[in-house]
Amino acid sequence: MPARQQLSAFSTTAQLYAKEGAAAAKPLPYKPRLPRNSAQPPKPHPRFRISSRVYYSGTAIFALVIGTYTASLYKSYNAAIAESATLNISEADDLIARYDEQADGWDREVNTMEAFLGVNRLRRRLVERAQGEVLEVSTGTGRNAVYYAKVLDGIKSVTWVDRSSGMMKEGRKVWEELYPSFEPVTFLTQDASAPLPETSVPRNGYDTIFQTFGLCSMRDPVGLLHNLEKVCNKDDGQILLLEHGRSHYGLANKIIDNLAKIHAYRWGCWWNRDIGRIVEESGLEVVKMERFHLGTTWMIELRPRKVVESGKGEEPQGS
Repeated sequence: MPARQQLSAFSTTAQLYAKEGAAAAKPLPYKPRLPRNSAQPPKPHPRFRISSRVYYSGTAIFALVIGTYTASLYKSYNAAIAESATLNISEADDLIARYDEQADGWDREVNTMEAFLGVNRLRRRLVERAQGEVLEVSTGTGRNAVYYAKVLDGIKSVTWVDRSSGMMKEGRKVWEELYPSFEPVTFLTQDASAPLPETSVPRNGYDTIFQTFGLCSMRDPVGLLHNLEKVCNKDDGQILLLEHGRSHYGLANKIIDNLAKIHAYRWGCWWNRDIGRIVEESGLEVVKMERFHLGTTWMIELRPRKVVESGKGEEPQGS
């Protein structure tokens, strides 16, 4: 090839490469994201920047609020201990009047606390195990009634027992509003530690007996469990308890012991009872035991003994 033609070819090739380079050098339609340097963390968005003055001021205010609240609790606690020391009451006293006096406002007093602690969930777990002939003891204002709905088809009859006429009145209204067409239901205002009317006890005993927060208000909790055993179906009956009592921890027990008298005076129950010891003394078979809230809430499944010891029980009522 002549030199002039070679030069022309090289010139044409160079122009083509120059055009391609210019096209490649055009700005991109977006801004590329560069890799972050781990040694230099990104700066916070200006909107979320907090000055050191605001941070320390907020921390100081929070600490002040918590400190004031703690001091208030401690002051109230000491005042309650002092008041409790002046009360002349014991576990042998009948405090049923506390329930009669507070029946119409009971739910308003306990709703928030039970919801916060998840007690409603525990109530549901207990009630939804009900089947066959059902006996509920210490029914109160009917706080468990709403949980029957899911299992009502598997229930043959329901018997409610409570010592407080005021509580029973409130509870009966709740039941009749929820289940107006459910007819095999009986309401008994009496101490469940005493024999139940023979006409209300099924021939083979109750298939499910349960109680929520009742042992704390009974003068003879062991005697109550013996009486429940008598009316429970001996073959496959179950006794289910949800109770409050002593904790796993010594400090918690000290607190509830110090406040036991004033709590009983105001609410009618002794919240520091040893539920485990009461169950053990009853002699009933423990199938399962769970504890919640530092061990102060007890959920227990019991079964009646096949052969009841002499002096502690008899054949099931109604048999």
